Amino acid sequence: MIGGFVEVLFENSLRQIEIKEKMTFKDLIEELEIKETDPYWVACNRKIILKSDFGQKVLEPGDHVEIIRILSGGSVG
Repeated sequence: MIGGFVEVLFENSLRQIEIKEKMTFKDLIEELEIKETDPYWVACNRKIILKSDFGQKVLEPGDHVEIIRILSGGSVG
């Protein structure tokens, strides 16, 4: 399907991104300029999408995508 938009919540910003023909999650990650080595999780319509599925899963108009950057660290007590 060509056209339509998905909502993407990333870094406290809600964006509407136009879907290109057969746009996959891999395409979306590249468009957002997120590095493959960055630690993050992706959920679509409240379901986790595995990184191994990014190249196969195609975005649909109306999808709600959340990209959560994983931070690590802690305090020394």
